[in-house]
Amino acid sequence: AKSILLSIKKFKKNKFQIFNISGYKPLNMITIVKAISTELKIKSKIRLLKKINPLFNFDIYMDNSKAIKELRYKPSKINYTIKKMIKNL
Repeated sequence: AKSILLSIKKFKKNKFQIFNISGYKPLNMITIVKAISTELKIKSKIRLLKKINPLFNFDIYMDNSKAIKELRYKPSKINYTIKKMIKNL
């Protein structure tokens, strides 16, 4: 939502651009699960499973440098984002 508001302010006329909006930095699932467990104050046993589909044996990261530069977008850290999501449940 923050990135949409920034783009509306920047491009008030019929000017269209595409921006990648992503988080602070690339994260793995363990980091995300740990952040959720911390915010919920629960202890979760993390169990990693082998990837079943070899076609999905790669990672994808978004480059949000254009949004940071042109919109002055500031990505939030994972703990802050999860805290806000849990608060709004």
